[in-house]
Amino acid sequence: MIAQVVLRDCVWQTNKIYDYLVPEELHGKIREGQYVRVLFGKGNRAEVALVLKLKETSDSNYKLKTIDSLVEEEPVLNAEQLEILKFVVKRYACTYGSAMHQMVPALVTKRTGRSQLVVSLVSEEL
Repeated sequence: MIAQVVLRDCVWQTNKIYDYLVPEELHGKIREGQYVRVLFGKGNRAEVALVLKLKETSDSNYKLKTIDSLVEEEPVLNAEQLEILKFVVKRYACTYGSAMHQMVPALVTKRTGRSQLVVSLVSEEL
């Protein structure tokens, strides 16, 4: 299975759709609209990417890398929102990352970083 992904934090040079292999352990778990972690570029740096589409084969002439892991269990964008994302990128000539940052709530974007602060309030009174 192949996942077509776009980088969340891309610049104009990397504002493209990339094909990645979906590992066996993610079959049935990965869905369109999810954030995944991929190894990107020659240096294999970890990047967060959004799954735009799942398909069976790739048209790429390059050796495909494998998706590293899921960042979020649930999709951050549904099918309709993915179509809007593609429209915004085409219509307003912006990067996928810029459009994504406008569509995905900041709390979700911050959650996908390396650490997460969790605060729990407990009432002394019942």
